[in-house]
This record gives sequence, structure tokens and C-alpha cells, in this order.
Amino acid sequence: MSPVQKNVATLSSTLSPVSPVSSVLEYYEVIKDLGHGHFGQVKEVKQKDRRSKHFAWKQVSLEKDPHCENEVQLLSELKHEGVVQMMDAYCQGGVVDILLELCSKGTMSQYVQKHFESLPGASKKVYLPPDVVDIKMAMRQLLKTLKYLHENHVAHRDVKPDNVLLASGHRWKLADFNLATRFTPGDYMVDHVGTRPFTAPEVPQHRYTEKCDIYSMGILLINLATGKHYWRPEDVETTEDQTHMEELLCEKNWVESGIGPRPLHFAKKLISLECERYDAEGALQNPWLMKCGAQAGCCTIS
Repeated sequence: MSPVQKNVATLSSTLSPVSPVSSVLEYYEVIKDLGHGHFGQVKEVKQKDRRSKHFAWKQVSLEKDPHCENEVQLLSELKHEGVVQMMDAYCQGGVVDILLELCSKGTMSQYVQKHFESLPGASKKVYLPPDVVDIKMAMRQLLKTLKYLHENHVAHRDVKPDNVLLASGHRWKLADFNLATRFTPGDYMVDHVGTRPFTAPEVPQHRYTEKCDIYSMGILLINLATGKHYWRPEDVETTEDQTHMEELLCEKNWVESGIGPRPLHFAKKLISLECERYDAEGALQNPWLMKCGAQAGCCTIS
């Protein structure tokens, strides 16, 4: 049991009411900054008495982020290889500190950016998509995680590349459960939350289900395949932008890039109308994904 866990008291029976800075810095050494978000900052730390143990230290103001308590509560209960695990949590003076499993390989956004390369004769960087096997593996891993969440009646509601982290062993994990919520099967969620363009079209209508996460996965797949964010044509302002969005879903472009037509057909199914959209289990049964076995090398690319 870690020093923090010995002091766990209240704030949803999960957070420990001890001084966060003094407690964290007493037992952990800051290695480097990992990033800053709307509500706080994240740093890499390591335990002073165990040099091999590194964690991500997320510090959040409850005043700026009233959903943080909910996030901590959910992370304390969710145990799955595809969910970034919470190790400890503190609360003092309106500040919450969360120690999380460290995913040292960065975000999916960074992964996508690394695939932009300068080619001879090209005026700007060109996107060279990941191998289809790697795209397929990422989709399978994340959909399995969503299947676990949805079976446990939890919707993430903010699936996007910035909230998908890469751990060692090429394992993709869902992070940032700030907007996640428990839902009752058969009832609609009504809160207008999420990040455009990953937000499903039914969310602004205040009547949606956990399939909002599946829509986000479709936009994420398009991003992995093309390096660009897809917006629904009705959500962009100019005819030129609408044309550009339509081109992102052009089968000819996906074939020429080496991705192929079947991933595009799968993406279109993920972003279809909610009544026609896969659930997580149905998406995992898609023939294109089912060709991927336990190891990357066993996939037949098409």
C-alpha cells in the first residue's frame, strides 16, 4: 500500500484530505512536465524509494473542474487494461492530485503528427498513414475498452486522440474520464458535453446513448487514416470546406493511400445515424477487424 492509500478518507470515500503538494513531493520526485489542459497540469514523477516506478501526476482545481470528483470515483472502480489506472488521489484546499499509470509513449495526437513527413519535391509535409495492421490493432484495443465501459454502464463521452495514450507494448489506453458518466440502459443522457468534431450529432439534441462513444471512434479512425479531422459537412461554413470533408470519405483516396476501402466502410458505419450505428460489441464483429488476431503479424490486410 502506497503512502497516499494509507490516508484515504473522504471526498466520495476516494480522496485523501492531506496537503497535496507536500504529500506528493515528500514521496515523489518530479521528472518533467507532460502537458497542460483546461483544468490543470500533468507531470511525470517517480517514487523516491523505487527508482523504476514512474507515474503521471495530474493536479486539478475543483473550482475550475467540478467534475474531477466524479472522474476519481470512476477511475477507482474501473479495472481494465485499456483504462489508464489511478494509483492514488489526494484532496486539500480545493485542489485534487491524482497519481496515474504512466503511458510514456505519448498521445494518439502526437502519434498522428509523427506520421507527417517532408518528401522531396513536396511544398508541405505529407501524411504517411500508419500500417493498416497498426490502425486495426488500435481500433480493436479501444473498442474492447469501450465494450467494457458500456457493459459496466459507463460512457466516456470525450473519446479523441488527446485522450488516448500509448503505453509500452503498443497498448492504447483511454484516459481523462472528466466527462465520463454512469448511464441507465434504456434512458437517454442529456448533458451537452464532448469535443467537436468528435461529438456525435445527437449529443447537442440532449438525447443520446453510449453510442456517442462509437461515433467518436469513427472520427478517430478517419484521423488515423488521413491525418485530418473529419467534420460533418453541415457543420462547416463554406462550400470549399464541405467539399474537403466529402473528399476525406472518398474511397479512391483511401485506396491510393494504401489504407484500402474496407476501413473506410467501417468508419462510415461508426459515424452513421445512431439508430444504424454499431454498438461496441457489434463493431468488434466487423469482418475487417475480426481478421486481426492476438498478434499484429497475423492480420490479413485488405
